[in-house]
Amino acid sequence: WGRDAERGGDVMPVEAWFPTLVFYDDLHVSDATREAALAAIRDAVGEELLATAPRCSAAESPNTLHLDPRLAPLLGDLVPSVGRFLFEVLRCDPRCTDFFIGRCWPVVQNTAGQGELHRHAGALVSAVFYLDAPEGSGGIEFRKPYWSSYDHLVKQELTAVSFSQVTYAAVTNRLLLFASDLFHRALPNTGHLPRPRMAIAFDIYSMTRIDRHEGGLPHVENLKKLFS
Repeated sequence: WGRDAERGGDVMPVEAWFPTLVFYDDLHVSDATREAALAAIRDAVGEELLATAPRCSAAESPNTLHLDPRLAPLLGDLVPSVGRFLFEVLRCDPRCTDFFIGRCWPVVQNTAGQGELHRHAGALVSAVFYLDAPEGSGGIEFRKPYWSSYDHLVKQELTAVSFSQVTYAAVTNRLLLFASDLFHRALPNTGHLPRPRMAIAFDIYSMTRIDRHEGGLPHVENLKKLFS
């Protein structure tokens, strides 16, 4: 809310009337597919780091997990849901645009882990898929800042009242898709987990040529086409 000196009274930023879109789908994944993906995560992060670090994410592992053959069955299971989000919800025209996974990394969270509020520069859509989320696993929080043109306070300082926020639970076999510029973070686990929360995250790009990879853009050789 803000104050409009000319008209008097309280006013709400117009952005508050436009919802932020977060898509989720609870899927079925076979035990073999899950175990293959978990093995790829363990190799990417390393058993020692998995056992000792409160949290492992993109900074502690390569961002090319999508190129590991062991992840191919899982990504194949996720593609139909990604297609529904892009083509049915967002109404993208598949005849005009190609979509690629450009970066993919493991996200492992132990009892004390919590993510920092961040967004994924350079990508179009980001995703997280929970391979194993034991009871007590921390979910994911999304925050959207109100960039109101007449509210100078919001422009100068982002506070709790400057955000619209929502939290989604971490559920095994749940896929979430959202705009890459949406601020988000992993929430801490509650209590002691019998095993770490294991997930993968990936970024989707809509381009067929990348001349430079700075600023969040992946190397062209790391692009994996989503739809044939």
